[in-house]
Parts: sequence; C-alpha cells; structure tokens
Amino acid sequence: MFLDAGSSVSAERIEAAQRTERGWRIRALDAQGLYRALVESGIDAARIQKEPQGLVVPIAGDDHAAALLAQLVRAGIPVVAFAPAVGDLEHTFLDLSNGLDAEVADPGTDGEEDR
Repeated sequence: MFLDAGSSVSAERIEAAQRTERGWRIRALDAQGLYRALVESGIDAARIQKEPQGLVVPIAGDDHAAALLAQLVRAGIPVVAFAPAVGDLEHTFLDLSNGLDAEVADPGTDGEEDR
C-alpha cells in the first residue's frame, strides 16, 4: 500500500506507475557489442548511460524489458546481468511522487474553492 497526502493510492495508479519508463542495468561479456545491439534495437544512444556495473537504458515495463533481453540473446550478445537499476518499491514511490507535482494546487491559491 502506498500513501499520498494521507490517502491510500489506487491500485490502478500504482500499476500505471510500475509501467513507466525506468533504467535497466545490462552487463555483457562484450560491452561494445552490447552497446551496438542496443542502438540497433532502437534505443537512443544519448540515453544509454555507461556505469562501472554495465550500461543503463530506459525501458518502460517488464514486457518491454523481456522483449529487449530476448532480442539481445538472439543477436548473440553474451548477457550476464539484466535487471532494473532501482527496485520496484523505489521506482513506484518515485513515480508516484513525481506525479504528485502535477496534482499540487496552484501556489497562488490556498486550495479552497472560490466563494
């Protein structure tokens, strides 16, 4: 259960937050081949982050992650690690928090309706 401003968050909103784009860390025995395969798969090269633990790429949802992994394996990339860069709990919380910014009342009002 997640709380937002003292109220529980709906299951639909949690599910939507879990499907949003997040970073996935991928490591392969052939780092250059992995990079090339990611770009060839349609991932914007500017969005691929190089880290000591591997490459981090934005992927929206587990279904897209599974499809990318299958594509990399079919391409002969020796993938040795493939996982979200942050856990489900943290990702969902951060996404819900970011969504909250759009729902906050206009700072020029006191949150009450005009009378």
